[in-house]
Amino acid sequence: METSDREALLLKRLRKGSRDAFETLFRLYYAPLCVHASHYVGDQDAENIVQDLMAHLWENRRRLEISTSLRAYLYKAVRNRALTLLARSKTAGKVLDNIGRSMDFYFLPPSCPFDELMSMFEKAMSKLPEEVREAFLQSRFEGKTYKEIAAEANVSVKIIDHRIQKAVTHLRRQMAFLLPNPA
Repeated sequence: METSDREALLLKRLRKGSRDAFETLFRLYYAPLCVHASHYVGDQDAENIVQDLMAHLWENRRRLEISTSLRAYLYKAVRNRALTLLARSKTAGKVLDNIGRSMDFYFLPPSCPFDELMSMFEKAMSKLPEEVREAFLQSRFEGKTYKEIAAEANVSVKIIDHRIQKAVTHLRRQMAFLLPNPA
């Protein structure tokens, strides 16, 4: 039996919910996929990426649409996940760097301890409609892209963009006292 035939049979059995097929897939590909992912990210992140992919395969086994070989699909999925992780890490680093540089321009009033600030933030967030609040939190705190949020909410990317803009505008108004007075 050729490799492509074995992969097709394995995939067919996986789609039907065969735990044996999943275990076989896991044993065959886990270690090589970790090595592949480690070319992009550190070992711990590589393992997390492959574990997430394996969980995704099992959870979505009935809906899997693989037009290439199973092996090619898995390697490409690992590569894409690694690149996404790198992009998010790079973005988070830039945000933290920008916050550090801008601290000279923004200030907290001395009478405003961190707990009080968080309480004000949470109060401002609670005034937002749930779908607006969720979109904002997923974007800003979970690092999800607008496309990912839209897919989960089953709405367009444009709607997610509008929701996040609405949240940002609301938060700016509610917490305007934190911004320096224009000179």
